[in-house]
Amino acid sequence: MILCAAIGFTAFCAGIKPQVYAGDVQTLPGEQVEVTVFLKNLNLLNGKNISGTEIYACFDPQVLTPVSAQCIGDNLDGLFKVENNRIHCLITEKELTGMTSDTALCTLRFAVSSEAQLGTSTTVAISEQKICTKNGENITASASVHNSKISIGQPVIIDTELVRLGGASRVDTAVTICKNGWQRADTVIISNGYNFADALAGGPLSYALDAPILLTANRDTVEESIINTAQELGAQDVIILGGSAAVNENIEQQLAAQGFNVSRVYGTSRMETAVKIAEKLYEITGEYPENTFITYGYNYPDALAVSSVAAISSSPILFAYADGHLDAPTLEYLQNYNVNRSVILGGTLAVGELCEQQLGEMGIYNERLFGTSRYNTALAIVEAYDDVFEGDSVAFATGASFPDALAGGAFAAKKSIPVILVHPQFKADGINEYLRSKNPRYAYIFGGESAVSDQTVINLFAE
Repeated sequence: MILCAAIGFTAFCAGIKPQVYAGDVQTLPGEQVEVTVFLKNLNLLNGKNISGTEIYACFDPQVLTPVSAQCIGDNLDGLFKVENNRIHCLITEKELTGMTSDTALCTLRFAVSSEAQLGTSTTVAISEQKICTKNGENITASASVHNSKISIGQPVIIDTELVRLGGASRVDTAVTICKNGWQRADTVIISNGYNFADALAGGPLSYALDAPILLTANRDTVEESIINTAQELGAQDVIILGGSAAVNENIEQQLAAQGFNVSRVYGTSRMETAVKIAEKLYEITGEYPENTFITYGYNYPDALAVSSVAAISSSPILFAYADGHLDAPTLEYLQNYNVNRSVILGGTLAVGELCEQQLGEMGIYNERLFGTSRYNTALAIVEAYDDVFEGDSVAFATGASFPDALAGGAFAAKKSIPVILVHPQFKADGINEYLRSKNPRYAYIFGGESAVSDQTVINLFAE
């Protein structure tokens, strides 16, 4: 497979295109292929024993022959046998602890028939399932197959070049993203790389100032790479997001000692800091916001997904509590800055209905934008605001953690492109249609291969 990947401030590779197949996983006649069975919506299983759970995976015996099957990790044991062109998976005695909402259960390996026709595809699917506890209690959960569609034959070439922007750490990744997005900047913004809230709220401010966002680990001394990058850009001003607990005073003093004009935008909480950033945005633009985005302040996916949209449209990102409660500084901002429209991101489990109630009482029109998962929500956001993107590319970030996309959102806004959240085992419904309709020139990947692999991105283009 030929790929184009750029690490650091590197010239883009021209004319080299990644390959994409019609299915989720690719193989050839006579080779072997592996798929993964995973369980979804397992929140209720934490601390329970699922002995007795049975799953049947069906396949086409004319194309696939089972070779092996095994459970993944040390926390699951199972028995497998083939009956009537199905693989019967029986989970034996084991208690589940610390389970996430979706977890890999077992891998199934098949040999592909040497007579399989090139250019065709076959599917491994769950045909029957019984998910229960040891005592027979049925559990609301479901089994599914990752890489369920197997394509056989040669790939086609998509007209998109992969450009990876990553470094050895989140601090280095932010520097790499900065150097690939900016050659000159009067201002740089610095935020804590281990606390997502301030940097995410800072996206519209970054766009208004044409200022990159750099991340610090908030140690006793400021990272040398931050000082060097700011100097190389010719920056005179440094804006720190958050109070001294987020970015300590030593860093502020060291930056000032290097000759930068240092200021700080902060509040007494992440909610109020977001408000102060929104007020700073008005100070710069002199324009009241036509819209605000409201998201849960203690989780990152929805704010990551909207980061470039909010920045391009000069729409502040404000934070709510899980029950939807908006604190006093946020309500005061909405009233004082004549906000008449807000979009709530995520379902009611992310931001409770109290948010709509408070906005309604203020006479603010509001709507909610969400999907069945963080990845579907992210796609719903970029599809709803696709008309704001004028760039010819797209950006990808992992939806499983936040650091890489903190600086990436500012980069995407500068390029006027969407940020799409991805995961190797989950694909947003309709993502391939969206990407093919965009026909992006470049696919920027934030972070290293372990964060978002080339293959994960390539698979998103598959039918």
